[in-house]
Amino acid sequence: MMFFIIYVYTVVRDTKDTLIVSTCGAEAITFLKVYGVLPASALFMILYAKASNVLGKKALFYATSVPFFLFYAAFCTLIYPNRAHLMPHIDAQAGGLGFLVSLVKNWDYSLFYIVSELFGSVGVSVLFWQLANEIIKVHEAKRFYPLFGQLANIAPIAAGQTVVLSAHMTDPASKDPFLKSIQLITVFIMISGAAIMSLYRGITGLVEREDAAALAVGGETSASTTAVASKRKKKPKMSLAESFKFLLTNKYLGCMDYPPFN
Repeated sequence: MMFFIIYVYTVVRDTKDTLIVSTCGAEAITFLKVYGVLPASALFMILYAKASNVLGKKALFYATSVPFFLFYAAFCTLIYPNRAHLMPHIDAQAGGLGFLVSLVKNWDYSLFYIVSELFGSVGVSVLFWQLANEIIKVHEAKRFYPLFGQLANIAPIAAGQTVVLSAHMTDPASKDPFLKSIQLITVFIMISGAAIMSLYRGITGLVEREDAAALAVGGETSASTTAVASKRKKKPKMSLAESFKFLLTNKYLGCMDYPPFN
């Protein structure tokens, strides 16, 4: 899951930067990060906090991840091929803020940039680490977490090769030279999305079977194993303020800022 999430993020990161810089200029990136990505992240945090109190863990995972891949599919099949009809006809230049006019005119590229930036934070922090921290015990972290870092470093290599391959698919003679490139990238994104869903289903199914077996054994199972299995069944309901309080008071999260030198 770590590999495929980082792979998708690297591919869409390279694509979004190319689309914005080539049409709106490099100065538009800072504007998008502040006035596009930041509000979108805050809105996502609020919606996710509310959804986590309503949906179960599996439903919450799919409700969080599926919309991203649906957007990339829609961008490839509907938005990008018809962007000539969807783009507003704006010819005015606003002096030094000409990039802002370009961002509005190329709203599809701006939206692609915002969604891709949001996926980078959501995919790694929410989709992967939430599952990893839930199923991996503290004493197992030293064994598994370095492997996650290695996979995170391998994924950009594969993503870079994908971007290079898609670049060779461009046809300068065609009306839209980047259409085949976008289509190829989207195919790899969809394959990665399917792999993420399948791996999540397999991992959660395995954990559920182990928990069920631990609870069924009862007295023959250690008390700590049974307690962990029982704890996974219960999902605490916390408000947004309570969630922030939990983050500030959790000893493991607090120790992340202080390396264990002693």
